[in-house]
This record gives sequence, structure tokens and C-alpha cells, in this order.
Amino acid sequence: MIKTAYSIQMSTKVPESERRIGERAIESFEELNGKLKLASNHLNIFSESFSNLASVDPEEVLKHRIVLRNYRDQAKKNFENVIEIAHRGTVLMGSFSSDSKSTDIMNSFLSQMKDMESQCNKFISLFASISNINFVNSLLVQIDIVKKQISEVKQLITDRIMNHIETNILAKKWTNDVVDENENKPYEKLPLIVELFRERQEAMKKD
Repeated sequence: MIKTAYSIQMSTKVPESERRIGERAIESFEELNGKLKLASNHLNIFSESFSNLASVDPEEVLKHRIVLRNYRDQAKKNFENVIEIAHRGTVLMGSFSSDSKSTDIMNSFLSQMKDMESQCNKFISLFASISNINFVNSLLVQIDIVKKQISEVKQLITDRIMNHIETNILAKKWTNDVVDENENKPYEKLPLIVELFRERQEAMKKD
């Protein structure tokens, strides 16, 4: 049985201005992932210090309130850095707002960032009740919530945003399509620009 294979390698030229914006966006989201990891690791300091203790004496917590407030201030600074870099990346991606896929992905990103920011603010606000007998337990619970939010944002950045930029904006992942006429293997997912190119070619044939 003879199989017929067609290998198509595209070399479509992406406008230099869009490429520069896309590359800057990639750098921004890579930096954001790094800052999110740093923020998460900082939260671990408290978790690792208290999570294995059967009970915590509120008086002992109060004795170390200065250290705890320094910890809070650094956590707050980490979150502020995250928001600043996220804003930078969002502004860059605004250049591609005419693309519905870019808009959908960024709307999801902004929604997750809003949820994470809300949970981070709850984390910070708990330090106002440092003398509360449930302070440590409440903070441990909130840390887990924030870390989960951070993990979800990082996953969205890696799996969707950066992949979308590289595939559809920088057009780096050009697909080599192999069609097996006998087995009818499906096409791999093509970058948007390649899909548009093919649609245009088909339209020209009909004209």
C-alpha cells in the first residue's frame, strides 16, 4: 500500500513591529512567571514554619510581630511587583486586540489576576488580627488559597498566553502537515496566520 505524504513548510513574514511587540510580551510574561514563583516561595516560609505545629501560643506570635510584619511587607511588595509586570504584559497584548483569540485569552488572564489579587489582599488584611487566637490557622488557610491562585495563573501563562504568542504572533511553530490518504490522519492545529493564508488561497482558486 503506497502512502502519499505532503509536507508543507510555511515561511510567512510577520511584520517587524508586531514581532518586536510579541517578543517583548514573551519577555514580560516570562518575568511574570518568575515573580509569581518568588511570591509563592515567600509564602512557603510561613507555611513551613507553622504548618507542622500542633498548636501555636498567641503570646509567642505577638513576641515576633515585628518579624511577621516584615514578612507581610515583603509579601505585599512581591504582589505589587506581580501586578506591575502583569499590567505591562497586558498593555503589550492590547496591540493584538483585533484578534478574538488574543482577546479571549487575555480576558481569562485578567479574570484570574483579579481573583488572585483579591485573595492576596485578604492575606495581607489578616495581619491586622495578629493577636487573634486563630491568626496562624487563618493565615495558613489563606496562603494555600493564594498559592493555588498563583499556580493557576502560571499555568494559564505557560499553556495559553506564551504558546499563543509563539504560535500565532511570532509564528515560530510552523506545522509540517502529513496527510495519510489511506488512514485519513487529521491535520495538526495550524497557526492562525497559516489558516488565513490557506483560506485566501482557496478563495483565489474559486475566483
